Amino acid sequence: MIDPLSTAAQAPRLVRARVRAPQPQGLRRRRLVQPLVGPAAPQLTLIVAPAGAGKSTLLGHVAEAAGGPVAWLTLRPDDGGPGPVLAQLRAAFAGAVPGLAEQWPTADAALADLDALLTVPVLLVIDDLHSAREPVLRVAVEPFIEYQPDLLRIALGSRCTPDLDVTRRRLAGSMVELDADALRFRTWEVDELFRGCHAVVLRPREVTELTRRTAGWAAGLQLFHLATRRQPASTRAELLAGQRAGSRLTQEYLTRHVLDRVGDDVRDFLVATSVLDELTARRCDQLLGRDDSAARLVELERNGLFTFAEIDGQVFRYHDVLRAHLLDELAVRHGRRHARDLHRRAGQLLEAEGALTAAVRAYCRAESWQDVRRLLATGGPTLASAPGPWVDLLPESIRDQDPWVLLALGRRLLAEGALERAAEMYQRAVDGLGPVSGARAETELRRLRAWMRPAPGVVSDWASVARGLLSDPRRHLPAVPADGTATAGLLQAAGQLLAGELTAARATLAALDEHGPLTPAVQVGALLGEAIAAVLSGASDAESLVYEQLTAATKRLDMPLATRLAHGLQAIAAADLDTVRYIEGECRQAEDPWGGAVLRLLAEVAALGLVGAGDARVAALAELAGRFDALAAPALAAWAAAAGAAAGAIAGQPPDRDRLAAIEVAARALGPLPYALTLLATDPTGGAGEPAGGAARARELAVRIAEQCGAGALVAAIADRLSGPADVGARGGGLQGGLRVRCFGAFRVEADGAELDLAALRPRHQELLRLLALNANRTVHREQIVEWLWPGRAAERGLHSLQVAVSDLRKLLEPDTQRGDWARLRREHAGYRLVLDADEDCDVRGIDDQLRQARRAAQQGDPGAAVAALDVALALHTGELLPDDGAADWVVPERDRLHGDLADACDVVAGALAGAGGHAEAARLARLGLVHDRYRDGLWRRLIASLQESGNPAEATTAEAAYRTMLAELAV
Repeated sequence: MIDPLSTAAQAPRLVRARVRAPQPQGLRRRRLVQPLVGPAAPQLTLIVAPAGAGKSTLLGHVAEAAGGPVAWLTLRPDDGGPGPVLAQLRAAFAGAVPGLAEQWPTADAALADLDALLTVPVLLVIDDLHSAREPVLRVAVEPFIEYQPDLLRIALGSRCTPDLDVTRRRLAGSMVELDADALRFRTWEVDELFRGCHAVVLRPREVTELTRRTAGWAAGLQLFHLATRRQPASTRAELLAGQRAGSRLTQEYLTRHVLDRVGDDVRDFLVATSVLDELTARRCDQLLGRDDSAARLVELERNGLFTFAEIDGQVFRYHDVLRAHLLDELAVRHGRRHARDLHRRAGQLLEAEGALTAAVRAYCRAESWQDVRRLLATGGPTLASAPGPWVDLLPESIRDQDPWVLLALGRRLLAEGALERAAEMYQRAVDGLGPVSGARAETELRRLRAWMRPAPGVVSDWASVARGLLSDPRRHLPAVPADGTATAGLLQAAGQLLAGELTAARATLAALDEHGPLTPAVQVGALLGEAIAAVLSGASDAESLVYEQLTAATKRLDMPLATRLAHGLQAIAAADLDTVRYIEGECRQAEDPWGGAVLRLLAEVAALGLVGAGDARVAALAELAGRFDALAAPALAAWAAAAGAAAGAIAGQPPDRDRLAAIEVAARALGPLPYALTLLATDPTGGAGEPAGGAARARELAVRIAEQCGAGALVAAIADRLSGPADVGARGGGLQGGLRVRCFGAFRVEADGAELDLAALRPRHQELLRLLALNANRTVHREQIVEWLWPGRAAERGLHSLQVAVSDLRKLLEPDTQRGDWARLRREHAGYRLVLDADEDCDVRGIDDQLRQARRAAQQGDPGAAVAALDVALALHTGELLPDDGAADWVVPERDRLHGDLADACDVVAGALAGAGGHAEAARLARLGLVHDRYRDGLWRRLIASLQESGNPAEATTAEAAYRTMLAELAV
């Protein structure tokens, strides 16, 4: 009898595409990829999410960033038994590990083979694990997890939780698990996706609405793009204003990938129970008159059918996009009247259960406004205490008149951070409820107004105490109630953070749970405090667990203000300042002045140790101090001023002595960390009365103070930035700082990571700097420069103008260098050369280098490396070359050359890809090449041919029409 588990029992069908990592596409999301690669990468990564959540895309990006050999296998339902899968696994490893045995009859043999051969870390990716049958998981996959070699990392992707024993890994903390919520696109990622990958700029409200409609579902975002990519902006706005974004394509996707894969009885269950926001076995049984809902829900969740288990597996919910589709199907199948009746029945059983907010939502969908008014009359206080999305379902006649709804709106606006509008709603609610029913609302309103417009005097409620801490934390810390409660402990920790006492604040926060279980709000406050302390400490490990816990806690709390802070702090810890700026924009959109200002302050302070400072950073901190003054928060204004002083010192523009003295007095009174920041701003040149070496001693003192309060790493990093250039200058004659020039889009020059202010230069001198930057590390003849910049001027006068301009530029680039020791702008033979440490410090030279690598890799038969280098070159081309110089004779030829070189490289690499069967990627590169030269005949032909070969006849026809139009323009 043939052993069904043996390799010989079933001849494997080797499909090369399934054992080759796909070309990574889409947005590379650093928050997801970064924790899964590098030396600290987990031994095992398990990604479980429904269809279209972006599992394969993420795995592709992880493989791309792995920095070493990758073995990739995509499973299919028709793989057969473990034998063929082991053969496919061996084929996957063959490209990553040389010298493998001819066959792997068992998983043990495979592991022994790998143990003997692995000399460097290798990543094994197994995608579509849900396709495998149980024998495959048990015999072919699970041994790799159970007896995983030290140098092997494993990443798995599946639509449902695989039947694998990973308990030991969970307990050991050697695995990372990502679910659909982790893969969900955040608003700033949606903005970046459309802006960077689709070249579409969405308005902020469109980004927010699209994220809400799709629940950040990757496939939903792509389907929306496909539905609107050839449409004007008005069509996009109309689609977002409708019931769902990209509804037709979304329905087709869900039908094909989800609903068509289940039986009629399961589909009927899904449609009928879609009237419930949260599903329990009891609710479904009562709604449908059955007794097997528990098993059905567990089965749906286990199979990954857009069903998610929550609260210890007793409560379930459907994905928002699937549920919207099911509700439509309910109305289409049974008629709107039947759908309304089912919604009302759901509302009745939810009301009987005491789930009033869910009941109101059900009654609203049933359009049973009489039931809604009755429920508000009897359960108004309960409903107002849960100001969730149910409010949005109410008609204006109820929403704008009922006092309990107005109170719910006030509380929700407060959770958003929109304090002014919240106070307005609170006042209307208090007026409608009267003195008895509205007593609690009136107390909340009084506290809110005390926070918004603090008045002098001693008040005992927490809002007034917190306001006192924002004024003078050291003086008001003794006023924190010593009642041993968690709230009092949280206030004490807040005061310690405001004073810059990070070590003390962390100890206070760690002791909070001694008071018993924390409320959700206090728990979020404590985690926010820990995250802020982690950011200000400057520690490189960033304490990722804190941010993960904080994100999960804010999600449960349903407080958008705290959620934005959580996401912003995580971005600051990852040095992702673009995301911080986007979240600041969300704060402005939500009318939340506090969240945006606090995030900006933390980001600016953290950035001082990461990327240095320039005039822009100094100005931003000055503006921030004014914002905090307007918010009546002098402690935070003092923080901004102290950070601004340090930023000015890094930028070579410290505050004048009187201003610095005033900042130092305020910072010293505030606490150790802000005081340490001002010490860093001591004038290194030594002003009047400044002892020799005073700046160095002040910086040493700053680092010691910071180490004692828990921020040693941050302050030491800033001190290094301040001392580095001075040390270089002391040696004399060397290159001062790292100089970088950016010529695409807006012209920029950076020294030591800080952008130089070019505004003081004369326009012609700025143009000379741009000309030399374009030719960085190359000598430009002085007569050629004069001819370009001072045409028609007498030779002697032109050379004199050039010398004046060069002298002006040298003062900007090397302000501390003695005459004759210039190293950045050198006179060589009969010309001048701008000297950079490396060619890649100029983005133009960087593109040239990447294009050379791309062509070389294509010629050597390595299309993957060619694509990688070409993508870097294309990414560096962030705008037109030196657009401010218009049609100047010295820039136009270089623009044309670069466009031609980029088009040439796209043509060469696309041809290499097409020869290797990569037609989809070849078509993409052909399109990108045509952006740079739309008259390139070879690119048009490659695009059309590759579209046809990749199974896109409609797009090929469209490309042919565009090609004919181009030929007509040329009269060909």
